[in-house]
Amino acid sequence: MKRRFQKYMGITLAAIALGSLGMPLAAHIKLPALVGDGMVLQRSVPIPIWGWAAPSEQITIVFNKKTYTTTGGSDGTWSLKMDAQEAGGPYTMKLKGENKISIQDIMIGDVWLCSGQSNMGVRMSDIHNKYPQDIIASNYPYIRQLTIGKDVGYTPQHNLRAGEWVAASPYTIFSFGAVGFYFARDIYNKYKVPIGLINSSWGGTRIEAWISAEGLKDFPALEARRKDLSGKLWLRKEIAVPDPTKALTIDCSYSANLDSVFFNGKLIGKLDSTLKNNRFLVPAALLKAKDNMLAIHVTHTGQIDWTETGVVYGKDMVVVTAAGTAIAQPGDWFYQSALSSEKKDPFPYARILFVQDEPAALYNAMIAPLLPAAIKGVLWYQGESNVGKDQAYRELFPAMIKDWRTKWNLGDFPFLFVQLANFNAAVAEPKSSDWAALREAQRVALKQPNTGMAVIHDIGEAQNIHPTNKRDVGKRLALAAQNITYGDTELEYSGPDYKSMRVARNKIILSFDHIGSGLVARGGTGLKYFAIAGADQVFVWANASIENDEIVVWSDQISAPVAVRYAWADNPEGCNLYNREGLPASSFRTDNWK
Repeated sequence: MKRRFQKYMGITLAAIALGSLGMPLAAHIKLPALVGDGMVLQRSVPIPIWGWAAPSEQITIVFNKKTYTTTGGSDGTWSLKMDAQEAGGPYTMKLKGENKISIQDIMIGDVWLCSGQSNMGVRMSDIHNKYPQDIIASNYPYIRQLTIGKDVGYTPQHNLRAGEWVAASPYTIFSFGAVGFYFARDIYNKYKVPIGLINSSWGGTRIEAWISAEGLKDFPALEARRKDLSGKLWLRKEIAVPDPTKALTIDCSYSANLDSVFFNGKLIGKLDSTLKNNRFLVPAALLKAKDNMLAIHVTHTGQIDWTETGVVYGKDMVVVTAAGTAIAQPGDWFYQSALSSEKKDPFPYARILFVQDEPAALYNAMIAPLLPAAIKGVLWYQGESNVGKDQAYRELFPAMIKDWRTKWNLGDFPFLFVQLANFNAAVAEPKSSDWAALREAQRVALKQPNTGMAVIHDIGEAQNIHPTNKRDVGKRLALAAQNITYGDTELEYSGPDYKSMRVARNKIILSFDHIGSGLVARGGTGLKYFAIAGADQVFVWANASIENDEIVVWSDQISAPVAVRYAWADNPEGCNLYNREGLPASSFRTDNWK
């Protein structure tokens, strides 16, 4: 454990400074985590390769019978672009500087970034009981995945916490993101192009964490929050004291990142940067029978390993002893931004933040290091954690799409996303719905060019926020890619999408895009989950019928209809408007009432 904390926290300030510049600590060429054996490189565009080296170090790369050269820059970085290549492989890449590196089994194909929250992170291992035959038949050596480790950053980082590129097989498939795998399988089976999946996702996270500082400039409140995360935090933990009449000793010997130590609101010492004198006495007069609180001011927090629950790994980063015996500490360390550090209370209780939700925190650590790489497009599955904030999401989601496209500088690359699934109990009467409002906010993003949306409110589970049917999610994303990305423009990839309405006496007539070869009521019964309202804004269930590929909606209770809603619920169980291609219509409303 001591070595672990020396790794994460006991590094020197000089090393921190060099690392922040992306510079190596020795005069050898080094490569980012994204570049390694088994990787997939994007076809049909110049191929970026980059890394670190000593200033002026000569670097030679040999790839596919061509040689490329560059030199290390004064900042310790280097980069070059190899010629565009067609799909193929496997290839070997040889790099030579002060050292030599050989990268094996490289494929040229299409690279898709899979990002978002937990439903994008759900692995095949989580759903294998549902699809046992898919596990057995998962031998796809040219479908490969790189998983990005969870990390946060207060400024854009230069490298990733990542493992190895892994090819799909029955022995490795459990580690694959399920949505990404099913998407890749459909695309590969049709086009026979190697597919690389970069899975950079984190469960329970909000969209603002995935947007860069520049992308947040039009959102003052979020920009202010981002600036508060300056790399200075408070850590706190309750201390169970066996005997409040005996003094405690706090030993912080292994933690160069820590600064000041407080106990029950009183400063008991400042840490010595030499790590020679960081043991402090807590007098019995400061102790209480219960609810004792140890708080530590932290700097250089980029070296702390955060968990997804908003606490800090490393229960032994600080050792508390009483009468020579170490006290077992309950739970992990909670943290809070230094935002509140100016208050009179030297150790703020006000709110516990979840650093992975803070503006730009995930962009900085889990997206920014990917930017040198060329990609085909993005698969995005996120939104559950922003439910209840649909008005903000209407602006944030398009802003994120624009932000990533600007950062990559690859034009309007395909951005395909998943609308929220149905969730929670079905309702007996029409009512407002935060989940439906968030789905609508997602749908608004379709106004951005080169975007596509997979509607899945028919394949969720009322009691499971992580529905197991990920195969159809991947399939619907793949349909969008086939049309939008791969040029199969005759292929219908979307369910009916509301376009316009008109009132005809006591009825409302709805028109749609993406009707495919025709509108249908799935199941052979009448259309369900339509609601209608008059000027009083009170919705009632409505009759609905298909006439000439339009939907006619009415109710005997509403003589002068004004608005219609469809599938407007957290869980619109039984909604059944589809096109003949078998794709469901998105939920929608014709009004803008609150």
